[in-house]
Amino acid sequence: MDKPKREYIRVSAACPILYRVLDSKNDSAGHEDDGENDLNPISLIEMPQIASRFDVSGNQENGQMLELLLWIDWKVNYLIKAQSRERDRKLFPHEAIVHDLSGSGLGLSSERAEQVGTKLRFKLILPVLPFNEMSIEGEVIHSEQKGWNEDSTPKYEIGVKYIEIKEDDRESIFRFIVKRERTIRLEQRGRKTLT
Repeated sequence: MDKPKREYIRVSAACPILYRVLDSKNDSAGHEDDGENDLNPISLIEMPQIASRFDVSGNQENGQMLELLLWIDWKVNYLIKAQSRERDRKLFPHEAIVHDLSGSGLGLSSERAEQVGTKLRFKLILPVLPFNEMSIEGEVIHSEQKGWNEDSTPKYEIGVKYIEIKEDDRESIFRFIVKRERTIRLEQRGRKTLT
């Protein structure tokens, strides 16, 4: 039996994500105060100005330097956000790693099993300009154990489809996907020239 084609391109990712399980009695979609606009990236103005100085057309070295600066900038902002982790832990008590994502959903690696049909609310910051903290609601469409972590805790892979996402957040995901595809292609070309 043929698998249905995906509506959106899916790329690998390795981004931390926070989430909580939504209780239909206490959480109404999009109406809870989850501190959605409390991230104030320190470089929201500075990085676009710096990035505009790099001519990356045809210059791989400048492109790599810009990529490195953007990655460092994202890490610094993520560290700043980590300082407010205590408040976030109350609202989003679970952590996972996004192993792939697309415009319609994402795949997680987690130490928690989630039942199919469970609704989740996520907090996510992708390393792509402009930085913004996304708040996305999704539904678990598959969940299965995929081995064990080094500390003997189970490792689950969870597939989630978005059921509530702002268009700005979807655009940020698209920008990340384009950036990742470009990086993957450059890495593949580099490996081919080495062999």
